[in-house]
Amino acid sequence: SRAAEQEGLRFWANGLLDGSLTGSQMAKGFLYSEEFIGRNTSDEEYINILYRAFLGREADEAGLNFWKDMLQQGMSRDEVLGGFIYSVEFSNICAEYDINAGTLG
Repeated sequence: SRAAEQEGLRFWANGLLDGSLTGSQMAKGFLYSEEFIGRNTSDEEYINILYRAFLGREADEAGLNFWKDMLQQGMSRDEVLGGFIYSVEFSNICAEYDINAGTLG
């Protein structure tokens, strides 16, 4: 993890504020970046990052175990990502900040 550079921070913040970016587009921008992919995160790290990025909190034990089980049973990381993007909790957070949650697509 590293501190955001000012130009990148402005780009993402302005995009969310002016509606040109959705919450899911911003998060996917980070998750699909070469920098993030190069980190080669474990499934548990990936899930914890999703909780922090999409829900603004640490994973609870039940949720962490659920998503780990789903990955072990063959669910892809993209499908897990969809679970967060389409969650009521993420939708409510976006609505609270007047941000379009967006979709996986």
